[in-house]
Amino acid sequence: MRPPWLLLVAGLLAGALAGCAGTLSAESTPDDPEEGGLIGGPGAAPETDAPPAPEAAPDTDAPSPPDDPPDAPPDPPDGPEAGVPCEIEQILTPRCGTCHGADLRFGAPVRLDDLATLRAPSLSDPGRPLHAVVVDRMDHATRPMPPPPNDRVPADELAAFRAWSQAGAPAGAACGDEPEPPPPVDPTPPPPSLDCEYDVELKAHGGFFAEDEAPFHVPLQTDHYECFYFRPPWNTDVHGLSFSPIVDDDRVIHHWLLYVQEGAGFGDGDHDACVGRHDNAELVAGWAPGGSDNVLPDDVGLHLPSNQTHLFILEVHYNNQAGHQDAFDRSGVRVCATSDRRPNTAGMHWLGTENLLMVRAGRHDRAGTCRPRLNGPVNILSSTPHMHRRGVHLKTDIVRAGGGRDTLIDAPFDFENQVLHDTLATVYPGDSLETTCTFEHEGGLIGFGPGTNDEMCYNFVVAWPYGALSTGGSLTNAENACLR
Repeated sequence: MRPPWLLLVAGLLAGALAGCAGTLSAESTPDDPEEGGLIGGPGAAPETDAPPAPEAAPDTDAPSPPDDPPDAPPDPPDGPEAGVPCEIEQILTPRCGTCHGADLRFGAPVRLDDLATLRAPSLSDPGRPLHAVVVDRMDHATRPMPPPPNDRVPADELAAFRAWSQAGAPAGAACGDEPEPPPPVDPTPPPPSLDCEYDVELKAHGGFFAEDEAPFHVPLQTDHYECFYFRPPWNTDVHGLSFSPIVDDDRVIHHWLLYVQEGAGFGDGDHDACVGRHDNAELVAGWAPGGSDNVLPDDVGLHLPSNQTHLFILEVHYNNQAGHQDAFDRSGVRVCATSDRRPNTAGMHWLGTENLLMVRAGRHDRAGTCRPRLNGPVNILSSTPHMHRRGVHLKTDIVRAGGGRDTLIDAPFDFENQVLHDTLATVYPGDSLETTCTFEHEGGLIGFGPGTNDEMCYNFVVAWPYGALSTGGSLTNAENACLR
């Protein structure tokens, strides 16, 4: 009789789908550093000598096996090619192979293409095998793997992988041909049609001066945030047209954020470890694995201020849990800008609330309302939710002046994988925007603050006209905040 997990996967089609961008966060054991912001080819199965198969047992009606069997069953005599079964490989490779393959990427601590590793104790829960933790993460309501913006694992594939895991992760014949690898996540330059008067690369570096080309030596830490400071090359306000990620040492980079800050207190080329709070700063762009170029519409440019008053802050989150001693990085962002301003100027606006006091354990909702004083329509292009480690969900509704609500964004949140969402919408005079953040709190006194042990509740929205949603109300003096 064929094992039940094989019957479930028999009808699945192999395909090259979106890769697993990010790390298997359940394997992370962060030391709760200060917060850094928001906004993110598998090898063949190893050859093993499988023991002889046991005698087949007669068919019986038996209860479903437990989620985490204590021991894997003996492997079938599939010869030296036995390892991760082809049917399971065709689930893991296209969805997780980008990060958890033979070459670990984006802070991933373990491979998922190796049967011995899948059977080994999980780093985050040593009492359970890794394959059982993978099931949990694939099915997680708010922190699924692969993480957004990638699609969730389809129900039939999840059922097949769960059945294989519950059967003890038995070995099987590997795929005859190398599975199609996931699509590359390396960035592409801005489209050539853009008129980039300024084509600037802001990258991590090891020295403390402008134009330094030495790479930054990434510490041996699960979570490290480093801020790099750059003076823009323009001496007047300009329009940003696109922001393209530059990925260098993809083993350790987790995500980055780009701010402009007035009077940052640092020189051109300086860098230091960040605590995540940037007073008087304006978020410009962000990237996490799975993200791509951020290109503004043809008639819109993003406001970028003059170098006379502001500095860029490139805040990079590194994850070197795998312990790469040779991790030297030059990742960053390529900025395309022009002084030939487009008809419409957009800016990043802050929605949400800073009233976040929580004490009791359990689920908490905290809401804030933006009541802009508008003379005309405001066009929203995108939303980027931001909370800390207790945040699990964010929703922003547009409350219409004439009655009714339109949802701008309603999405789960994962601190380890904060991404930008396209949320095209128009806000009219008399409308308001209500943002609700949901937290899962372990108990104890917690409030608003910059560290990962504090909390935040923001939805960063790119909208034009610039400043139209600004009413103030931020404890951090954030530019273009609308928290009241």
